[in-house]
This record gives sequence, structure tokens and C-alpha cells, in this order.
Amino acid sequence: INNTVAKLHEYEGLWTRFVENLKSKDGQAGHVIRLRDVPFIDPSWLSPETLLRWGLERKNLVDVTTSPEKKSSLRMLQLRWHPDRFQQLCGDHLKDSEKDRIMKRVNHLAQHVNALRSQCGNGS
Repeated sequence: INNTVAKLHEYEGLWTRFVENLKSKDGQAGHVIRLRDVPFIDPSWLSPETLLRWGLERKNLVDVTTSPEKKSSLRMLQLRWHPDRFQQLCGDHLKDSEKDRIMKRVNHLAQHVNALRSQCGNGS
């Protein structure tokens, strides 16, 4: 689990840089996002245990009830990978020839996160 949590922290840094880069270039003509530019999270890293540990470490907590931290991590991922929100954030910049493949991966991740949230007993 520790190695996976470390990967999630690394992923979080990649996502932050991706969004910062996107915002700094927003409105610039010719700024294009390709499939290889999107820091997709590996679905195999997502399990209730790793989400709990990652949620705790993101908030610098050591020991709390598991449910709120899993909910928090899952909710953050749900919002990040929601197809409409992703489209709103990146849609104008997606390379036309890769847009369908990018959105297919976004949809796959959204479905995975939603299924995991349901599995964790948090359908809302």
C-alpha cells in the first residue's frame, strides 16, 4: 500500500502542474492538449485502503475514522474525472484527432471511481 500511496502523491503533483499549466495558457491560441499530456490516474491504484491512507496523508492526519477520509478522496476524484467537468476544464484545448480517445479514458476513470464509491457504501 505504501508504494501505491506514494504514486498517488506523485500523481497529485502531476495533476496540479497540469491544471496550473492549463490555466497559465488559457486563452492562448494554439494551446493543445494531447492524450499524452493528461495525467491519468492508474485505476489499479484505487482501493479503499489506499484511498484511506492517501486521504489521511493529504490532510496530515494519522488516525481518524476511515469513512470520511475515503469519502473525501473519492469525492475529489469524482469531481476531477467527471466527464462534464473535465470537458469544461480542458475541452477547448483538446486536440481534435485525440479528443474521443481522451474522453473515453476520462469516462472509464469516472466509471471506475463511481463503482468504487458505491462499493465503499457511499452512493451519494
